[in-house]
Formats: sequence, C-alpha cells, structure tokens
Amino acid sequence: MKLTRRGGVALLAMLQLAGCTYWQPQLVGPREALADPEVGRVRLTRPNGDVIVARVAEVRGDTIYGSLGSEGSLTCERASEACSLRMPISQVGFVELRSFSAIKTAALVLVPVGVFVVIVAAQSCSSGPAGGPC
Repeated sequence: MKLTRRGGVALLAMLQLAGCTYWQPQLVGPREALADPEVGRVRLTRPNGDVIVARVAEVRGDTIYGSLGSEGSLTCERASEACSLRMPISQVGFVELRSFSAIKTAALVLVPVGVFVVIVAAQSCSSGPAGGPC
C-alpha cells in the first residue's frame, strides 16, 4: 500500500509541474505576432508546408531572427551559425505561438487524482476490519 501511495504522490507531483500547451495559429502577420518580447517558442510555416520551430524569435526590418530548436534542445544550445534563424518575412506563410490550455491541464491533473483516490479507497476497504464501513 505504501508503494501505491508513493507512486501516486510522485505521479501527482509530476502532473502539477506539467501543463498542456498547444500551437495557436495567429490571425495577424509575423511582425505583429512576434512584437511581444515575451514570445518563447514560435512555429513558422512556409507556403510550401515546411515547418520551422524557433525560440527567441524577433523581427528586425523584413527578416525574422532567432534560434532554431525548441526550449531545452541539446542540439542548438550554443550560439553557432547552424542554430541561427534568419528568415525573410516574405517566406512565412503563417505563424503559430505556444498557448496554455487550462482545461486540458485541469483534466490532466484531476483524472489521475480521481483514479488515485478510488484505488486508495478500494485498498483501504479491502484491508480494513470485516465490519468496517466499506
């Protein structure tokens, strides 16, 4: 029973740290979408369908500058030329930014919590006294 509770607590702690995010298509152009200095990851789609994920992207003049790869990427941690993004705005079909989904995050947390409570209650009832409340 201790193993189940410890595993359940560890699972719940991990779920609390993770949130559900998704790519939100932007209805404005790249210049407007990337105007906020707090923009983290950005997905740029070219008119031919090629997708580029960048981080720390900004618009200077008619070009988007940034770093390739997602946050925490081991391949582009160093500021090397291979990891640099330099893309003309004219080559961008549309822009998507990461957005937080409160509903999905709540479901991710509440469903396992409910399952954990049911399992602990079932184990408590099976190990309790014969004339117990279960």
